[in-house]
Amino acid sequence: MEVVLVVGLGGAVGAILRWWVGVLMSHLLAPVFLGTLVVNLAGSFLVGVLLIWFQGKLPINDVLRTGIVVGLLGGFTTYSAFSMEAVNMMMAGFYGRASAYVVVTVAVCLMGTWAGVMLGRSV
Repeated sequence: MEVVLVVGLGGAVGAILRWWVGVLMSHLLAPVFLGTLVVNLAGSFLVGVLLIWFQGKLPINDVLRTGIVVGLLGGFTTYSAFSMEAVNMMMAGFYGRASAYVVVTVAVCLMGTWAGVMLGRSV
């Protein structure tokens, strides 16, 4: 039951942070999908860093690690919104934009996770 509560709390915090990024991006007059790209890149990067740190450089108990990685970062990143935005672009006839968005999102999130792993190992 403790894990459920920690994951739920982390998920709530992550979702609120994701919403704040969306609000910030809208104030910057950026398209909605850029906010999603930002949170997915940041979340992917943080997953890489934290997974390495939690394996030895900053060992924490399993409950807290699960709350942070699954709850907080799972609530923060948003591949469901990413998918919806890509499909909406396709349904509006923006096939090139949708394809580019999918490729860029997957590529930069993989690179973000890789960069996080590299940073996690070096710090």
